[in-house]
This record gives sequence, C-alpha cells and structure tokens, in this order.
Amino acid sequence: MTIRNLMAVMTGGEANRGTAATAFLVAGKFAAHVAGLHVRPDFAEHLPGIGEGMTHAMVTREIDGAIQNLADAEQRATEAFAEALEAVGAIRADVPTPGAGVTASWHVEAGRVRDLAVQRARVFDLTVVSSQGQAIGASGRNVVDHAVFEAGRPVLVSPARAPATLGERIFIAWNRSAQSARAVAGAMPFLQRAERVSIAYVDTGAKEGPGSEELRASLAWHGIDAEVKRIPPGGASVAQLIGAAAGDDGAELLVMGPIPTAGRAR
Repeated sequence: MTIRNLMAVMTGGEANRGTAATAFLVAGKFAAHVAGLHVRPDFAEHLPGIGEGMTHAMVTREIDGAIQNLADAEQRATEAFAEALEAVGAIRADVPTPGAGVTASWHVEAGRVRDLAVQRARVFDLTVVSSQGQAIGASGRNVVDHAVFEAGRPVLVSPARAPATLGERIFIAWNRSAQSARAVAGAMPFLQRAERVSIAYVDTGAKEGPGSEELRASLAWHGIDAEVKRIPPGGASVAQLIGAAAGDDGAELLVMGPIPTAGRAR
C-alpha cells in the first residue's frame, strides 16, 4: 500500500502555506504527485450587499472590492503552492512521470469550494485540507466537514504550519466503528512506515465491534507492532480526551473517524 497522488485544497487563506507544505511533506515520503486545487467562486454568488441609498460610486466600489478579494485569494493560493513546490524541488508534471520523484500540478476551477473539493477528492489517494483560515464563501472547517463525510477517501487535516516530520509517531483513536475502520485502512501507508503506533480507546463501556486488541492483532499481520492504551472517561468530551492523550503520546499523526465533539465522556 502506498500513496501515489494527493490533492492539496488551497482556499487562499493564510493557513494554506501549512496545507501546501504538509502535502509536499507527505509526497516526499512516497515519491508522490501533488495536485494543488484552488476553487474560484462564482462572483454572482458573492455579490456584496447593495442598499437603496447607495450611490453608483458606492455600488461600484463594493463590486470592485469583491472582485479584488477573489483575485487576491487566488493569488495567495497560487503563490503558497509555488513556494512549497520550489522548497522541495518538485517537478511540474501533468501526467505520470515514472522515476521523477515528487511532482506537482496546479489547477484553478470555478464553483463552490466545498463541493468541488469533495468531488475531486474521490479520485485521489489522499486529500490535504486545512481546518484554519477562511475560504471565500466557506470556512476551513466547513470544507473539512464535507470532505471527511462525503469524499469517501482519506482526508488529512493540516496545521497552519507544517510539522518537521509526519507519521513517525501515530495515534489511532479506535471506537470500533466503520468510520474508524476506514480511517485505519486509509492510513495504512503511514502505519507501515511509522516508528511507533498507539491504539487508544476511551473506556466508555460496552460497544459493538472488534476491540483495540483485535485491531492490534490485525495490524501485526502487516508487520505493525502497536501498543494499546486505555483512556479513562470523565471530565471532558471524547474529542478532548483523545486530543489530550495524543498530545501526551507525542503523536505526529492522529488517525480517527468522525467523533462527537460535544458532551462528556461517561
């Protein structure tokens, strides 16, 4: 199992430098291709508010400002991707180039970022998106949610600043669900190359499905020696407990399916 082509969704926000750098960091591990995607929104969907009392000059100024915002976002996305590409010495290529190492291509399409990001993600081994910063017409969080729930392929949520290394220490949040199973399957290329793998579960009581020890035994067939860790419940949400435990474990990569973000773990 490996990763050959991945997509970096570049919304034009400041955090996109982290998105691009993270994508190329992954590509370097697998000698993969990175397709950068910026979605140029339909201007008609982002017309500024026009009031009856506004003069022609005011209306013109508002429209010109909106057009400039869209252009600025595209320029920031283009520049951030180009900087990351040059930093790693990637080769520009629009078709598979065997033996070329890390390659890259740049794409700008018109539409809604959350829709196009999800649709395009379905033909990539991995999609890298940022949960921070803003896309024109959609928050970074909005893009992540749609990609995770609707793409059907692995999604890597990048930090605002790319880490120095990625995937050496992996933390699996296991809740026995089909979503968790898909996350583990999608992360297998990373898991097989990791120095340390932890399987953690929040002990909230009986659940249906294979437990952490069964997952550990399954990963062993792939040559992965994982350690199982119990997270005691109480005092915080499941998401908060997992985040804290992953941080304490020194994890560089958190593998998980969607989990509740509200309420307490009991």
